Amino acid sequence: TVSTMQGSAETLAEEARMSEEELRTVRTFEGSCDSVVFVTTTRQMRDLFSLQPMYETPAGSGSGFVWDDRGHIVTNFHVVQGAHDLSVTLANQDVYRAQLVGTDAERDLAVLKLAETPKTPL
Repeated sequence: TVSTMQGSAETLAEEARMSEEELRTVRTFEGSCDSVVFVTTTRQMRDLFSLQPMYETPAGSGSGFVWDDRGHIVTNFHVVQGAHDLSVTLANQDVYRAQLVGTDAERDLAVLKLAETPKTPL
């Protein structure tokens, strides 16, 4: 269609104005953006003024990336520190529970493993 052709022409014109380094950066992003994930965590809390059992409350969130096709995710330690439950949202918006498999607090790194195999390949 005309609008698609116009969009393509605008994209080509914009790319022509970019330096080689900018083009490499854009292409790197376009090639890797599907591996970026969103990590959310919850913590268990107890209301000190009642006898209610423990309850979960949102604790934090951050980004990460898919490390391999076995479901390993790399994120920051401060995102998962003290977390009770971990959830990972993939680029296609599918959400999976995850388990913490390793940390390096000094380097602020953590490795998670998806609890189940994703429906679509990573």
